Parts: sequence; C-alpha cells; structure tokens
Amino acid sequence: MRFAREKPHQYRLLAFPPPDAPAPERVDALVREQNGKPAALVPECVDAGLARPDLDPPVVATVLWRMWDGVLGLVFRGDGSRPGEEEMARILGTMESLAELGLRSRAAEK
Repeated sequence: MRFAREKPHQYRLLAFPPPDAPAPERVDALVREQNGKPAALVPECVDAGLARPDLDPPVVATVLWRMWDGVLGLVFRGDGSRPGEEEMARILGTMESLAELGLRSRAAEK
C-alpha cells in the first residue's frame, strides 16, 4: 500500500507493465521475488496451525497479490469509483479480514 501511494508510477509499471515495457525479464523477476516473500510465509503459518494445510503457497501469494492490486487500483481511478480516504480505509479493512478468514485454519479458531 505504501509503495503504491508513494510511487504510483512505479507501482503501475510493476503491477501492470505495458507490452513494450523495457526489460520485461527484470519486471518478471521482481514480481517473482515479491511473490516469493508471502509464499514463503504460508508453510510457516501452516506449521504454527494458523493457516490451512491444503493451501498452495505460490497460488496463495498470487491470489493475495492480485486481490490487493484490484483494491489498490481504485486509488488511480479518475472517475467516481475512486474512494475517499475513509472509504478506502473501510475497503482495506474488509479486504484484510476476508483474506485472513480464507487462510485461517479451523484449529486456530478453537
């Protein structure tokens, strides 16, 4: 979130690179590197009983990344779909809750 707000141009290039982007291999490598960070946490969460064991770490990382991209993309809209600060805070809070509930192990609820 901070990166998207502080460096919106770079965020857009990383999240939605144009077809003629320079050094597409470098962008792909950066995306894989960033996706690897949350993917590496999934097994740790499973081992701690916090996440479901049926989750595929790379898939979880990709799904979360693209979900956040969709929400963050609202910030860059120039129309009435662009949320204000308070609405964005509610959207982000809801997004966080939904992501957490989907990952949570049933054992963690007890």
